[in-house]
Amino acid sequence: AGNDLFDGDVGNDTLDGGAGQDSAFGNSGNDVITGGADNDYLDGQGGSDTVDGGSGDDTVRGGNSTGNDSLFGNVGNDLVVGSLGNDTLDGGEDNDQLFGNAGNDSLLGGAGDDVLKGQGGADTLDGGTGTDTLQWSIGKGNDLVQTTDYVDTVEALGDITANIFLIGQNAANELTISDGARTLRVGPGFAQVVVNARAGDDAVTISDIDNVPAVPLTVNGESGNDVLTAAGSNIGNVRLALDGGFGDDVLTGSNDADTLLGAGDDDSILGGAGDDIIDGGDGNDTVNGQDDNDSITGGLGNDSLVGNAGDDTISAGDGDDFVDGSDGNDSLLGDAGDDTLSGGAGGTSGSDTLRGGIGADFLFGGSGADDLNGDDNDDYLSGQGGNDTVRGGNGNDTLLGGVGDNDLIGGDGNDFIDVRAGTRAFANRMNGGDGNDTIAGSFGDETILGGDGNDQLFGNVGNDVILGGDGDDWVNGQGGTDTVAGNQGNDTIRDPASQIDETFTLPDDVLADLDAL
Repeated sequence: AGNDLFDGDVGNDTLDGGAGQDSAFGNSGNDVITGGADNDYLDGQGGSDTVDGGSGDDTVRGGNSTGNDSLFGNVGNDLVVGSLGNDTLDGGEDNDQLFGNAGNDSLLGGAGDDVLKGQGGADTLDGGTGTDTLQWSIGKGNDLVQTTDYVDTVEALGDITANIFLIGQNAANELTISDGARTLRVGPGFAQVVVNARAGDDAVTISDIDNVPAVPLTVNGESGNDVLTAAGSNIGNVRLALDGGFGDDVLTGSNDADTLLGAGDDDSILGGAGDDIIDGGDGNDTVNGQDDNDSITGGLGNDSLVGNAGDDTISAGDGDDFVDGSDGNDSLLGDAGDDTLSGGAGGTSGSDTLRGGIGADFLFGGSGADDLNGDDNDDYLSGQGGNDTVRGGNGNDTLLGGVGDNDLIGGDGNDFIDVRAGTRAFANRMNGGDGNDTIAGSFGDETILGGDGNDQLFGNVGNDVILGGDGDDWVNGQGGTDTVAGNQGNDTIRDPASQIDETFTLPDDVLADLDAL
């Protein structure tokens, strides 16, 4: 008992510290060292040693020789470090740290939440029970990591240089992570696999991994201008996340559903096929969701965001952004900043929803039945093709109906509404809302409501219903058999006298149109 110091010197020694905080050094020879109770420091040094920390939070070391050591942490939160030989490390109970050092080592975490790192050589790492982290460093060895309890994490680490990681699968359907010379093999059953490339301009390439058992795979570029790509690869049940970190990164997703995060700086992101989740983060980012139904967030900065094929949801974030839904039924939000939003092609079935958010925005519906809302500030909205609903929101807005039977509502502010597109006749319904509005009809039979304010209303050649609403309005039905009324205020009505009727009763279908506006 007591705090003892042992020095084995030359020969095969047996050292037992017993109770107390002991320090034991085997020196040369094949030694057996036992720490006993309390927190001990045990170092086998030369030879092939057997070292057991016993109970307590111990430091157990094999030494710097090429001997093949057997090292046991036993009970307690232990630090176990191998020698330069082929060692066996067993953490035992509690939360241990195991480092294999050089040589072909076998590391077993045992019970508890352990950290295992093979370092040099061809090592085998098994976390045992508990929530363990099994680490492999680039350039350090050809390791195999395995688990049995489905709660462990594999972590592959780069260094501060420009690292190259190659991620794929082998004939045994194991996930492989390689630097081109050394390879980590990942057995089945892990809770997650994480690649941390660390500082430097790193390149990470993911090939087909569709035969690998289901596991979340996260690749963190961290700092530096990184290229993380799974272009054209099939990932099957692997849940892939690429995070560029700080730097101007290039990220490309796989043929399946990925999560792609740009984080800081100016990133370029391609979603690939699959229903992807993409977030550009801060910086002026360029994002293309490519195929399938993507969820895209631009974040802070002046971004260019394209959904491409599929029914995409795009939120531009702060900044002056360009957003194009392209094909499909897309939902686009400009957020803060002066944004340009385009629903894109979509065909006759492409029904897009566009909201400008805060800022002076430009919204273009494209073909299809689109819903446009400028929200705040002075916006420019064009429904273009299809039967669109266009709302200016707050501000002095410009609303263009385009080709189709459209509903256009100016909202608050002095708005300009124009549906004069080509020579075809469309049945548009228009409401200026509050403010001094100007509304110009087209060739069809239209319903025009000025709303509150001093409005200027033009019907064109169709059989129009025009109501000035409150305020001093100027109304001109122009051609056609029009129903015209000024309503409240000192109004000016220009139309053939036979068409002016202040005591008319509107039919039910017209009343329904007015209620809809």
